[in-house]
Amino acid sequence: PLQSFAPFELIKYNMEEDESVHDKRGLCIRVHPSETRLLVIKITKDTPFHGYVSDSQKTEWKVLRDVLVKSNTFLNSGDLLMIDHERFIYFQDRVGDRFR
Repeated sequence: PLQSFAPFELIKYNMEEDESVHDKRGLCIRVHPSETRLLVIKITKDTPFHGYVSDSQKTEWKVLRDVLVKSNTFLNSGDLLMIDHERFIYFQDRVGDRFR
């Protein structure tokens, strides 16, 4: 499976507010297949993110905390993807200030 390469999730994203959508507990929301969603990659010792050398503000924007449970951290890829009913993944768009 894809997640054995790097643990990831696809979460609900509000493009107008440029931020992930959270439930009443403050956790990110998974969405159904065929919906466009944000790719986030779990930060672990095997998939670390050391941040930007000279820009702590960008580093902070890239790191999402309390994604599916309290105290976990994920890297915001900036990529919006869609998975179809056969589990094929399609790139839809990029968000934030990254290159398009």
